[in-house]
Amino acid sequence: MIRECGATEDDYHLVHQWCHLATLNHAPGEEDLHPRHDVCFDLDSYRMLLHFLNRGIEHFVMP
Repeated sequence: MIRECGATEDDYHLVHQWCHLATLNHAPGEEDLHPRHDVCFDLDSYRMLLHFLNRGIEHFVMP
């Protein structure tokens, strides 16, 4: 999970095996960890994720 802090609210990006699952405007719960659609690896998404992670953006590993 990557937490992106905004001026008025935060966004939470759920990622599993370099695939973006969802963007939420609330802290994710167990029900959010299951994708609602098919996901696949996307090279552009991978590059954006690396960019954020290399900048030191706040992220967490969820069980």
